[in-house]
Amino acid sequence: MLLEIPSTVCSGTMQPVPYLRLLGMRRSKSSYLRRITEVPIITKPANAWAQVASSPYSCATDYLKIDFLAADLYRQVLSHKTGCLIPDEYHSGVIIMED
Repeated sequence: MLLEIPSTVCSGTMQPVPYLRLLGMRRSKSSYLRRITEVPIITKPANAWAQVASSPYSCATDYLKIDFLAADLYRQVLSHKTGCLIPDEYHSGVIIMED
């Protein structure tokens, strides 16, 4: 209701995963990413639209729009609650942790 997600986007529970968003990882585990070839892995949200545009799943752009909207809403609420400026995910990169 809050995100105004149309029921047609979420109809059925067996929707395929149209993309993966990588938020962070350990450097030593980066080889696992090469094994995933079925769906695009979004590492830079600014490039996400181009990545999902070629997705075989028609729901990919709808899901991405909802994903960014939810992340922005969360960021705004957190900023308001804490009084701190929180950078948006659209311009953030992947967090890489050293072992």
